[in-house]
Amino acid sequence: MFRIIGFLVWTGCAMALGAWLSTGKVGTATPVEWVSRAFKQAPVAQIEEKVQDARDALSSAHDHQVRERHSDQDKEAVNKLIAKRTGTK
Repeated sequence: MFRIIGFLVWTGCAMALGAWLSTGKVGTATPVEWVSRAFKQAPVAQIEEKVQDARDALSSAHDHQVRERHSDQDKEAVNKLIAKRTGTK
């Protein structure tokens, strides 16, 4: 019973904190606005942009990669090795 009451109290506190963070003014802006401004100015945003650019470059390089080709003799040799290992002909 006390666990349920404790859960409801903590849930209410979390909801009240969230409502204050989104609507309460601290100085000229809400805390959510302050954090979003700080995040946009942080180097983390620039790093995420660089990571995305690198992913795009790697994916395009992978698409243009030359495919490896094997001759019929190579395929036959591999099949013989596999047959020898498994004991089949």
